Amino acid sequence: MQNHIYKLLRSAGGAKEPQCAAAQQAAERVRAAACELRQAYELFGQMDAPAMIEHATYVIKAAEVRYEYLLKEYREEYGETPASAAWFVTGGEE
Repeated sequence: MQNHIYKLLRSAGGAKEPQCAAAQQAAERVRAAACELRQAYELFGQMDAPAMIEHATYVIKAAEVRYEYLLKEYREEYGETPASAAWFVTGGEE
């Protein structure tokens, strides 16, 4: 699942810091969605009961859809990938 997100980011080229306030707010939404997705993966790694693993899988899918939507929306509006999207791929290391 993480590979799919990584491929999305790689296809967009380099990540850049947004310049205007609206772009910064949109980039922050992407960053928050990236954090949510990373937390969903961490949750999955902590589960051991089958029902909880299934729950964590749904949480991951929902977080992926939200992240992909916000990233696509940002790219359509600003024509680039925000640096906050690269943050997800690097695990928070900029």
